[in-house]
Amino acid sequence: TIRPVEDDISEDFDFYVFGPDSACDNLNDPIRCSTTNPLGAGLDYNITGLRDNEIDTSEGPGPNGNSFVRSIDVLAGESYRLMVDRPHGVSSFVLDWTGTAGFFEQAEISQPSPIELCLADADTRIDLTQRESDIVNSPNVLVEYYTSITDIYDGSDPIADPTQFIPTSSQNIVFVKITNDNGCFDIIELAVNAEAYISGNLQYYACDLDNDFFENFLLNEVINDIEALLDNPENYSISLHESESNAENNTAPLNIQNTYRSESKGLFARVTAKNNPNCHLVTPIALHVVSSPIPEVVALVQCDADSDPTDGITNFNLNQVFNHVLNVEFNFYLTLEDLNNDLPIIRPGSFTNNSALEQTIYYKVVSNSCENTGSLRLQVFPIIDISSNKKILLTCDTNTADSILEGIFDLESFRQQNYEGLDVEFYPSLEEASLEINPLPNLYTSEETDIFIRLENDNQCQGLEELHLIVNPLPDIQFENTYQVCDDGAPIRIDAPIGFDSYTWYRKEGASMEEIGNAEAIRISERGTFYLELSKIDEINGQEITCTFGTDFVVFASNKAVFQEIIIEDLSENNTVAITVSGEGNYEYSMDGSKYQDSPVFENLTPGFYTIFARDKKGCGVAEREISIIGFPEFFTPNGDGINDLWQIIGTKEEDFGKLAISIFDRYGKLIKQMDTSSIGWDGTFNNNQLPEADYWFKFIRMNGQVFYGHFTLKR
Repeated sequence: TIRPVEDDISEDFDFYVFGPDSACDNLNDPIRCSTTNPLGAGLDYNITGLRDNEIDTSEGPGPNGNSFVRSIDVLAGESYRLMVDRPHGVSSFVLDWTGTAGFFEQAEISQPSPIELCLADADTRIDLTQRESDIVNSPNVLVEYYTSITDIYDGSDPIADPTQFIPTSSQNIVFVKITNDNGCFDIIELAVNAEAYISGNLQYYACDLDNDFFENFLLNEVINDIEALLDNPENYSISLHESESNAENNTAPLNIQNTYRSESKGLFARVTAKNNPNCHLVTPIALHVVSSPIPEVVALVQCDADSDPTDGITNFNLNQVFNHVLNVEFNFYLTLEDLNNDLPIIRPGSFTNNSALEQTIYYKVVSNSCENTGSLRLQVFPIIDISSNKKILLTCDTNTADSILEGIFDLESFRQQNYEGLDVEFYPSLEEASLEINPLPNLYTSEETDIFIRLENDNQCQGLEELHLIVNPLPDIQFENTYQVCDDGAPIRIDAPIGFDSYTWYRKEGASMEEIGNAEAIRISERGTFYLELSKIDEINGQEITCTFGTDFVVFASNKAVFQEIIIEDLSENNTVAITVSGEGNYEYSMDGSKYQDSPVFENLTPGFYTIFARDKKGCGVAEREISIIGFPEFFTPNGDGINDLWQIIGTKEEDFGKLAISIFDRYGKLIKQMDTSSIGWDGTFNNNQLPEADYWFKFIRMNGQVFYGHFTLKR
């Protein structure tokens, strides 16, 4: 009987029994279960379980059942598993057990006393196993430690090394799982308590204003911060020491009332309980001397290349003063009064001096809470008529197929060739060069234009120059991208476009290329993919430039056609011939050898003998085949004038077809004439008597045994 501790009818427990001998990780359907809700079923009790007077083995859910099912008949040695679930309520339960079965034994455990610490911090390590002998005395048990009870039931994240447990506060609860050798386990709580826990990252920073790597620290502030971490700081004494051994031995304490001048280093604080000198903790303190963010350059020289390069007034990008210093915040001020009132210059990226040639402004810079102020001297360097000494850089058009004359300029190579050892940047406009914004990439794609070069020394402008970019066009190249060669013929000659200084031909195989010639023309005898590279040398304004253009082309193989099938539809009003050929060429077709068509089908053909032709359009040969189209005259006139005097099947030859039988009948079905295709034909008589003008029928048996019937007219 499962008996809730709370007797409220809303406390609802379900149960399931599995077995016999079911593994815990492979439970099948339960042999007993009850999921009745006592409130929904209208019961006046909330207990559930097994009893002998029940006949059902399962019940529920909700209002179904009375919360009890039939008890189980068992055999000695069997084992069963009981799962209890509480879908509604908050109560725990008591299990009343009767019958001949019993539970597996659990290890005998005892509640351990807490592990008491006087002080703890993030570096404190505790050996949790020191209480194991107080918890369990049974042999063959497994003891595991967890930080949450959920992890125990999930079977995850046990404390890896319980001898090195790190407390996270002054009050810590660890859950100990004790598993017996039969698999049954129990859970008990182990408290780890400290009188005080010192948390926090004790880091202190001071700004090195004189750049000697030493600065002053107020040690009493460190003491105050540690006291703020203690619940009852009046119960502890705190001292600071320069070494960990001095702190452990409580020797050579520092005078916290004095200013402590130090470089970046570590100190150690000793916290001791006043009522127990043996209760103490040593924790590290970090002192950081932060380098002052004083700029290496306290003067900024700008080139005056605006509309009036002689007035000493120009734009400055003040931000570049600190662009080499990371993680700093800075502002610039026009006057000391503005600095003191924190009224910074609004647009430091485009500041115009108001005092010709030279002016002093002020700055404030902050880095890692380290603040510094100072003055900045602005100087103007006049630049007059930079276009009179304009440099030129050439490149080639990158795409001859479009209408845009555009190329890629290698500015980095130009820099190395002309300004080795100098600090040089390229900009799209004079203003951007002056303010050092939007520098151009090393490989710059552009049409013909002017760009500007800024020369610097230690971030100070030393001059501006103008660079004219010229894109050299390539001639309009007319070159086929496909060619055809005959498999059984001579090589084809391919001529490159004229007017270039060098020609290089390549055969392409995947990503590799093999050079096969360097003349203006080449002969190729086999199919494949090829590449032609053309180079032209030009001289522009004294500079020589070689532009290279390349194009792929494909050589296809062709050959004479091979007849595969010729389908003849004859003895009809519309005689047709359909030709099927094989081969790699592009073919055209003819029935007379002179008039060709692309379609392999011919219609409305008269009976007779023909030679059909299949011709490769690229000149790789002509295939021919003789055929016959069988037919018959629709009328004949046997009047002795020598024209249409005889009737015979047309389009058969004895050497090709043999003698094919023909029978002629009058309209009543009377056999008039029997002959074959080798005879000269029928003259319109029967027993040497002329037959009258009329329609006559015939039967014609073809070589394949097919019988054809038709009729014709005898005219007088």
